[in-house]
Amino acid sequence: MFVYPLIMNSKILIIEDEIVVAEDLSTILRTAGYTVVGHAARGVEALELIRSTDPDLVLLDIKLRGKMTGLDVAHSINGQIPYLFITSLKDVKLRDEIATLDAGGYLLKPFVEEELLVNVKLALARSHSREIIAPKPTGLLIRNGSVLEKVNSSEIAYAKGEDNYTKVRFINGKEHLLSHTLKSVEQKLSGFSSFCRVHKSYVVNLDHLMGIEGQNLIFQDQIIPIGKSYRSSLFQKFDFL
Repeated sequence: MFVYPLIMNSKILIIEDEIVVAEDLSTILRTAGYTVVGHAARGVEALELIRSTDPDLVLLDIKLRGKMTGLDVAHSINGQIPYLFITSLKDVKLRDEIATLDAGGYLLKPFVEEELLVNVKLALARSHSREIIAPKPTGLLIRNGSVLEKVNSSEIAYAKGEDNYTKVRFINGKEHLLSHTLKSVEQKLSGFSSFCRVHKSYVVNLDHLMGIEGQNLIFQDQIIPIGKSYRSSLFQKFDFL
């Protein structure tokens, strides 16, 4: 069976209100070769960690501490971040609601280690497959009030994540604030080969890069930091003379 090479290096975030269960999940995943980027027991903390850690997959319990449930978190990230439900709840209505979401799966507690790892691998592979087979876009539309404006990808200098929003900066100096996370914008720009994630807060258009100095990228009117975890993938896009 073919295994996508990136899957075993994937970053996974655990959203679970039971500390013992969260620790068990973390141990199993790390032993299997995954990177566990954090743990949260409350919905608000979960959304903050999702923004700051940019996970490839979220393991999401439905019953959380505080007012927000796992379903609330799922609705907030649906279509933007792959997630897999892990819960002890067996309610039929709950399953019906889950069926309306774009979840990567539904695993009942107490879980079996092998079953957990299979579901994690399938959820990641499904997400990766979507990225591979997604048709390349022919252009971009950005909402400006009630109007959808067509823009060329070559006109974009970079995109900067600001909580649940993303600021898109154009080479002519104009900016658009989008009500999408940077992860979502990155996925939409992935069809254009010149765009690259270089920091947890930045996706840049390398066609407009003027140079690299130390840990920074130099653009015409902006210095953008290179995140440590993104440095290797960035330099793979260049040949050295």
